[in-house]
Amino acid sequence: MLRPDENLTAVKAFLERAQRPVSEGDVAAGCGIDISSAKRNLYGLMRTHHAVLQPHDDGMLVYDFGDTLRPLDAPSFTDHMKTVGRWLLKAFTVVYKASLAVVLVVYAVAFIVLIVAAALALSAAAEDEGPLEFIGHMVLGVFRAIFDFAFFVDPVVVDVAYTSRTDRHGYTYKEPVKESEFSKARKKKKAAKAGNDDDNEPAKKGFITSVYDFVLGPARVAVDDRHQHKEVAAFVRQNDGLLTIGHIQALSGMPRPEAEAFFARFVAEQDGHVDITDDGVLLAHFDELMLSTSTDADTTVEYFWDEYEAPHKITGNSFGMNFGVAAVAAFNLFCGVFILDTPELLGASWSMWLGLIPTVIFSLFFVLPLVRAPYVWWQNHQHHKRNLKRRLYKAIFKGQGSQPTFADVVAQANAVSTTEERLHIDGSAGLIKDVAQEINVDVDVDVNKGDKLMLQLAQLQRELDAQREQRVTQEAVVTTR
Repeated sequence: MLRPDENLTAVKAFLERAQRPVSEGDVAAGCGIDISSAKRNLYGLMRTHHAVLQPHDDGMLVYDFGDTLRPLDAPSFTDHMKTVGRWLLKAFTVVYKASLAVVLVVYAVAFIVLIVAAALALSAAAEDEGPLEFIGHMVLGVFRAIFDFAFFVDPVVVDVAYTSRTDRHGYTYKEPVKESEFSKARKKKKAAKAGNDDDNEPAKKGFITSVYDFVLGPARVAVDDRHQHKEVAAFVRQNDGLLTIGHIQALSGMPRPEAEAFFARFVAEQDGHVDITDDGVLLAHFDELMLSTSTDADTTVEYFWDEYEAPHKITGNSFGMNFGVAAVAAFNLFCGVFILDTPELLGASWSMWLGLIPTVIFSLFFVLPLVRAPYVWWQNHQHHKRNLKRRLYKAIFKGQGSQPTFADVVAQANAVSTTEERLHIDGSAGLIKDVAQEINVDVDVDVNKGDKLMLQLAQLQRELDAQREQRVTQEAVVTTR
């Protein structure tokens, strides 16, 4: 990896003064250093600061750090607040998730015990303390058993499996299924009894996770922060060590400015070198990344349009699980309200613990899902829009012709669809314009086709073809030799 040297301070000072795109020669001359030192320091700064690589009008490669050097790891105040918010939410989630199901079961058992106690008390003589003493020991025993279960046996999620599903619009996605240790153990025991070495039973969510998801909704599975880097690296290794900005967009769906910044940083991180083709395309070569004994551990390469998102759900539980959780919560709520309305039954102190607290807790079991429902609907509206964008990306990147009309794009999207909904030009025109802006292609009017809107894809196609043309050139050189 090219690392900065003792001239880094001088290079940074030069870039702060220049406030414009610079070449390696500009830096070498401006700082009085050799070209190799200029390149090492520019690559080092691209790994740690916001930067893009651009072709100059005369075919020269230039480095653009903007008006001022901005470190990648210099978060804004908003970023700090988001980080604090995420940590607070994470802490709340851990504590709340661990206690939610236990509280549900504890109060349900407590109320059942109280009902049994009341029945026994009514059947006993008022002066006879025997039944009441027995009931007290029974209550303590039940509570101890519940807390022993909660703290000494871990029933929370330990693994995530994926199952393929199709949403109501026809988009097939991978849905994560969070599986508990209990569920895995039961499946292994069941498979062993059946004499099977492998169990093919689908993954099942644990009870604690189901209760938490009923109240606060299922959490989205976090994506590895380095996933995109791994995928691009695997793509490069599968394609003769070559990469363009267009390929990054095809893999990630990044808007053009973000893809350009990623391209520059990836080149710097992997010690690549960039050529400018005759068509003005930045073509990166990664010779060292191609050195390998095996590609078995490489990340699977999936294009942006093949990665449909899973819809957001209010609970993500089965109907039976939702009914069970709701029934127990409703029972607890009813008992809490009853005790709260009759404080003389147990006294002020017990009325708070068995009346007020469960009334508040189990009211939230029903209030929070109702409050979340409109937000989940809005999330699914945005999720559907992103899936539509994926289809348009595929139609644009995989379609034929350098000047397709909007109708051509819609027709191409429908032609390659399998289970997906059909697109219509009237409802897709605005989205096509948004995608064109993200990809950074121009929208013109085709006067030869009734003034229809069309996309100018020549530059994008040159980027996507540069890899193939370079491969043909290399093969021709080898053949000549």
